[in-house]
Amino acid sequence: AAAAQKDVTDIAERMRRIQCGNLYGQQANIDYMKKVVKGIFVRWVSDNPLTCGLVYTIIKYFGWKYDDVVTSSIRGFSSNVSSSNIISSATRGTGKSKDEELRRRSLMSQIRRRPSVSLLSVLHRRLMQSSETNRKVRKRIRRCQYATKMITKYAPAVGVPSSVHTKQGKGVYWLFPINVSDPQKVSKQLLAKGYDVPRGTSQLGCVTSFLINTA
Repeated sequence: AAAAQKDVTDIAERMRRIQCGNLYGQQANIDYMKKVVKGIFVRWVSDNPLTCGLVYTIIKYFGWKYDDVVTSSIRGFSSNVSSSNIISSATRGTGKSKDEELRRRSLMSQIRRRPSVSLLSVLHRRLMQSSETNRKVRKRIRRCQYATKMITKYAPAVGVPSSVHTKQGKGVYWLFPINVSDPQKVSKQLLAKGYDVPRGTSQLGCVTSFLINTA
């Protein structure tokens, strides 16, 4: 028992050294504040049809892709690579392979950071309010399950992935995916009807696609 306790203590000490060392830097409170301000702005725009329409008009005026702007604004981590990253990163190859490696390194450097004190405070508050969060999630699940039944009944050409609504797919519907033959066309038609359904909202993908030297 004493030996096991010593092993646990040693492991905890090594974990503490890694956490407090230079391997994973800590997110600054100001960086988290920027995300909060951006989130408030995006929520304010999306909740008001007038501001949403105004932003859409401005985006189209400058020739930008609306879906790309929406996706980048809600993305937690930027995949852009700054000039400082280019200078400091050791790269191999040229052209597209070089850009891909820089992009992966930039993304992983943003992910591998310890949370800021402000973010931990929010996490603590959300955990303390877990019962309220659970109620909202259940309400969202019921709403999406009803939408699935309506789509199946009145729009059979629109597919809903079986992993979403079957007993095996017990999701919480943080997104509601659908399958259509022409996503871009459907997205534009729904937008004309007042429904904002952009493509590529999720950046979920295989983890190995963000790793280096996976071959």
